[in-house]
Amino acid sequence: MKKYVMMLVAIVAAMSLNSCKGDKGDPGIGMNWKIIDIPVHAADWQYTYDTDVQRQQWDNNYFYATYNVPALDKFIFTEGSVHAYVIYSNGAEDIQRPLPYVTHKEAFVGDPAVRLFFTETYDFAYGVGWVEFNYRASDFAYEDDIPMDPEMRPTPKKFRLVLNW
Repeated sequence: MKKYVMMLVAIVAAMSLNSCKGDKGDPGIGMNWKIIDIPVHAADWQYTYDTDVQRQQWDNNYFYATYNVPALDKFIFTEGSVHAYVIYSNGAEDIQRPLPYVTHKEAFVGDPAVRLFFTETYDFAYGVGWVEFNYRASDFAYEDDIPMDPEMRPTPKKFRLVLNW
């Protein structure tokens, strides 16, 4: 037993005398970042008009807003990462929700008021030099054979991009 204890003490002593310290290297991917806030105004939202009248399908339609992002270069696109958030304010502070963000809501519409349930989804797509924010709602599919009105644009939103490389 004494032999094993001495062997353990020798191993611990050898490990403590050898340092893992070496030359300072590159910080590595993910150590640099850039934060870009992008406000999307109601007038910035565009409608896809992606309909299939023959099948009476209007459910592929959605709103989108596209922005140039020169900082999102080829290196970040291929070697880095891009994260996006939608920012809400609850009156006291801002709250970031990572995209895609899905929330279930209800509204009372019409007279007399009818209770309507729907789901909102925000997501994004990006490429070298650009980002596109998308908004979809479950009530975009036609109801009573009437497609959604593309003039009913989403409300203004604030988005945040975080570029890591």
